[in-house]
Amino acid sequence: MTQLIFLMIFVSTFFQALPAQEGFTPPPGSPLAKKEHPRLFFTKESIGPIKSYIDRYEGENFQRYVNEVDAAFEQSAAAKERNMLLLDAHNFAFLCYARASGLFENYSFAHSAGEYAAKAYEHAVEIDRQKRLPRKWLKEQSHAAIMESPSQGGYINLALGTVYDWCYDQLSLEQKRFLADALYICFQKRDDEVNPRDKAKLGLTLTSQSHDVGIGGLAIWGDPLGEGYAAIAQEMLDGVQWLWYDRILRMGEQLFEGTAGWSEGANYFSGAMTNLIWYVAALSTAVNDNLFERFRWLHDVPLYSYFYAMPMPLEGEFPGYYVQRNDAASLREWDS
Repeated sequence: MTQLIFLMIFVSTFFQALPAQEGFTPPPGSPLAKKEHPRLFFTKESIGPIKSYIDRYEGENFQRYVNEVDAAFEQSAAAKERNMLLLDAHNFAFLCYARASGLFENYSFAHSAGEYAAKAYEHAVEIDRQKRLPRKWLKEQSHAAIMESPSQGGYINLALGTVYDWCYDQLSLEQKRFLADALYICFQKRDDEVNPRDKAKLGLTLTSQSHDVGIGGLAIWGDPLGEGYAAIAQEMLDGVQWLWYDRILRMGEQLFEGTAGWSEGANYFSGAMTNLIWYVAALSTAVNDNLFERFRWLHDVPLYSYFYAMPMPLEGEFPGYYVQRNDAASLREWDS
């Protein structure tokens, strides 16, 4: 009995001593703080240079891309496998913004911005429907980085978030609320591993499940969606602080400083980094802070991956295969 009382006192004291989780305040002057759209992956200011790059180097490929997306316009979202459903949500949302921006008039589109937005929203509704199924709940998966697989890959939160963000001016208030609710459900159903104080380890599965935290807040924060939504947006946005800044990004910085790094080995590290890169890219533009420059371990990732996956010919023919370097080399071994 004495031991039980002591344990209860210890546990109570321990949890009282834990610091409260800090909230997240959008950096002044950032697209998020100014409540601007788009803010995920590109902004009103950055889309111009992106367009210039496309015109100069990828014009033919971009028109081919538009044609491919247009060719899939009549396909039902409900008939698509997981990866095609998620990626096409991005595709139609981007063409919506491209048309609406007026910057891409030198390319041919088969539909208007409003039509692309409606198609992107159709995909978002199907994503939400599948996510709510009791026995086949669509959720973020550790193999989200496998973009060429129909049944695997894709990111649910980023798909919903970009439909909301890139199609913002084309969506009705009701549609925006629907997307906000869908993102909040992802946040509420997040895996226990991502919660504060549950685990400290970084792992492949964790990096994909972490997408459930933060994207919703980055997408909807500051928008006039009606009563109750401001609190929901702030709750989701706070996860950027307690999960991404305080845990993943800063822990990674320490983990890779002068050590071999990822506890699961180089193979899982490569998959995990792809999951992180997609999220950090969206976060960087929203807060106007290039996190790939600020956190050196992210800056070194392309260098590491380049030397980890060495292309090898298959009987003298290409494409061949990639051989893994399962050694414990430091990320900075190849710095110049």
